[in-house]
Amino acid sequence: MTRVCHALGFLMHQPPDTLNTMVEHQMGRLLQIIDSYQMPLKYLNSYQDCLKIHVGFSGVLLEELLSREVIDACRKIIDIPSMLNGYRESKNVEIIGLGYSHPLFPLIPAVDWDAQIAQGREIAREVFGHEPRGFFPSAKGFCPQMIPILKKYGYEYVILDRSAVKPKVKEAVGSCCGHDRYSSIGSLLYRQTEIGAVFISNGFDHLRAGDSPTKLPEALPSRDGASLAAGQQDLLIVDWLVIDDLIGRKISSLPEDCEFWEGYFSPYLEWRYKSAIAPRSVLLRELVPEMKMRPPLTLQVENICIADFQENGHFASIGRCSPSERKRAIEEVWRLSQQYHEVRSALLQKADRCLSHGQVDLADLLERVQKWLLKSQTDCYFSEEDESWAAKVYDNIKPALILLKEVKRQVW
Repeated sequence: MTRVCHALGFLMHQPPDTLNTMVEHQMGRLLQIIDSYQMPLKYLNSYQDCLKIHVGFSGVLLEELLSREVIDACRKIIDIPSMLNGYRESKNVEIIGLGYSHPLFPLIPAVDWDAQIAQGREIAREVFGHEPRGFFPSAKGFCPQMIPILKKYGYEYVILDRSAVKPKVKEAVGSCCGHDRYSSIGSLLYRQTEIGAVFISNGFDHLRAGDSPTKLPEALPSRDGASLAAGQQDLLIVDWLVIDDLIGRKISSLPEDCEFWEGYFSPYLEWRYKSAIAPRSVLLRELVPEMKMRPPLTLQVENICIADFQENGHFASIGRCSPSERKRAIEEVWRLSQQYHEVRSALLQKADRCLSHGQVDLADLLERVQKWLLKSQTDCYFSEEDESWAAKVYDNIKPALILLKEVKRQVW
């Protein structure tokens, strides 16, 4: 008999300084957002016997959730430290790593990938007490060149949309997924470095309006649905939900008046709790050994959309099809990155001289510049249709440039 398993993940992310700004101007909205972050935990406490979840917080969001201003503003209604500790202590939660500011990795300089991955992992470890084993890149923002960096920091698998993976030879993505067990897991290879892969199926999105939650396995795309009907292999459904999309709203396939948590998720869990044939909840870390057993799919670089500069310094690949304001903002992020790394390299070469400037800690100044740089690379600045988002990138670039100017003044 075919066994159906369900891996469910929730993504929590806000652009830099969003929550702190809401403390002053949108307190109601702030409480609504924080309450949405504790919703998975509420259901987890009620359905401990049949629910396991994955949770990923971006580094910039965790920093705000740890800020005294946000904690104090919400304290009378929501205990943020208690919420974070709930995720930390639960055995039914797997913490997933994100980039520090959840960037679109192909869109930012590769020289900044290491810091994005390292700092996102470090703050997750500090807050939740666990080393994340899985990594979720923003949207379809994955490049095979990321694999060695992910492995360097201890990641064992990456969670992807199938369309984000480009094989080096003419072979289907499914060729790295065995036919004895789950078709949604596999292994990827780039320059002798291998990492596990989990492919999102988004079963919830394939439900039709009015469908019962019991229809979830049957609603999958034909690739997985056919395998299930034929009983060829066990089926793993991988759903990844953005918490912000669920605030008082529905997922795309549900009826207009159907709120997600009470209108769909609660009945779904009730069915799973009572039914012997309902999907079994799993954590992806349990499947890492199976990922390692799969023949790896060798990836190519040529077809991956990687942002870069031409010799004249103008933004190339993605910029050609981006609105003008977004393109200009991306170019400024690249220029800031170039300036930061040039100054950092120069300081390393002049270490003795820099140490003589005892009044100002130049290393601390550079660290602050890097923080602003990484924040400027937040995904929504460049992925939202509203071009006003692109203008927000300068809120991070301007203070970084001021600090860089101070560093140069101290040394040169």
